[in-house]
Amino acid sequence: MPKTISVIVPVFNEGANLRRLYNELLDLKKGEPAYHWEILFLDNHSTDDSFARIEELTAEDSQVQRHRDSSAHPARNVRDPRRHWSTPARVMDAWAAERPL
Repeated sequence: MPKTISVIVPVFNEGANLRRLYNELLDLKKGEPAYHWEILFLDNHSTDDSFARIEELTAEDSQVQRHRDSSAHPARNVRDPRRHWSTPARVMDAWAAERPL
């Protein structure tokens, strides 16, 4: 069984950016075919359409999971001994160079 890479994405009001991030993660996945990948979107009760867009991704891709969490740091609450490697990813970091402060 291949090792698993889990990308954990905390989400709050990022509906407009989720598809783009997902597509970029798919590109990374193609470069590492020896691993099983999963993407976990952790929605912190967004007030936009983030959760609906995450649900669309879960319907399209069985390796996408969604969770709702109201804690201050939802990514810290994901614990699973079956995961070999995981990394948190923030949606806003994906395009920081494109967005001047």
